[in-house]
Amino acid sequence: MNYLITSNNKNYIYFDFPLFKKYNNFSQKDCCTEVFSEFDILSKINNEIELHVNIKDFTLTACCKYQEFISRSLIEMEKRKEKIKRIILYYTPKTINSIRKVLSTLTTVKYNIEYVDKNNSDTLICKLFRE
Repeated sequence: MNYLITSNNKNYIYFDFPLFKKYNNFSQKDCCTEVFSEFDILSKINNEIELHVNIKDFTLTACCKYQEFISRSLIEMEKRKEKIKRIILYYTPKTINSIRKVLSTLTTVKYNIEYVDKNNSDTLICKLFRE
């Protein structure tokens, strides 16, 4: 899983969409299972988990292409919503409002989401891994 980074001594999962997209030669169902298996392992150690997601190059087309993965992920997130402290999205695209509208049709759960623009993403991702 070169697209997913977890740390037992920290309370976050980092999902790298560009790497996921580049190396996606497996089923979206299997990928979702792997991501949330890691989440469950980490949640046994930490009461609250942060989801950090690099969505660089994520578009409305990608939203449609990976709809199965996204839908399954949202279902799995709903099952674990008490454990999700916040979600941080890096490289937020200009089309985020359109993407948000599409995704809002898939879930009713409201999460604490922070949107980090392209200009600040590199710095904050580097800081995440230095801490």
